[in-house]
Amino acid sequence: MPTSADLVSWARHHATKLEADMALRPESGSGYGPYWKAPDLAAESRIRARAIQALDFLDRYAGSDSQWAVRGHVVFDEGGHSMETGARDLGDVLRAWADQVEAGIVSVPQGEAQGVRAIASTDLMEQVRKLMEDKEVHPAAPIMLAGAART
Repeated sequence: MPTSADLVSWARHHATKLEADMALRPESGSGYGPYWKAPDLAAESRIRARAIQALDFLDRYAGSDSQWAVRGHVVFDEGGHSMETGARDLGDVLRAWADQVEAGIVSVPQGEAQGVRAIASTDLMEQVRKLMEDKEVHPAAPIMLAGAART
């Protein structure tokens, strides 16, 4: 399990990658103003793949029902703008999430759950050791408990 610092570092680095392979185009006359555009189909494909990675990251580490993930999907999918502009905006969401994690304002839900499981597993294994030392306990008891700690 990556640490919060690892996740913050990845989010910041990936936000920068989301800005690559595109150029700002002037207003097209449609009233939407300037927009970001990939120079070719290969760059467009790379940008889309990076955006998918970012959305998966937010779903996984911010929580798929968190405002970070929900708004990340909205920014990328429903903005009424170019895909590239949505990808750049998604980079800003990643940076803002990283800022809040770093400041301790939000926590990484998966990291908290992992920590709880580790503590529970350690506690179970301590009980297994005590049962193994007790000569009055049936030998199957610590074996069963050790199996529970692995699930």
